[in-house]
Amino acid sequence: MRGERGSSSVEMVIALPIVLTVLFLAVQAGTWFHARSIALASAQSGARTSAMLNSSLEAGLSSARSFASDVGGTTLTGVTVTCTVPETLAAPSLTRACSRRPTRVSYCALVTP
Repeated sequence: MRGERGSSSVEMVIALPIVLTVLFLAVQAGTWFHARSIALASAQSGARTSAMLNSSLEAGLSSARSFASDVGGTTLTGVTVTCTVPETLAAPSLTRACSRRPTRVSYCALVTP
């Protein structure tokens, strides 16, 4: 018994940094996944808005920016929103088979530094 004196202190000195590192990595990973889901939802909101009938690309950009700032808060900072409409899909003569209304498809992406 005398030879084990102070062994719990040594165990704590070895184990505590490992446990704290794993804890902080888990919190950081959760924050990253949360910010990623906000960015994806913002891009979807922008694409949905700009793909609506009689909508514009600027409306989609504005929708994505406002969603990111409203929902993201301080989680997302320095957000840049870019949207592109492929030339082959932007033609006004492109119609859906079931509704015969013009269809426009846009792709939006959020880029965070």
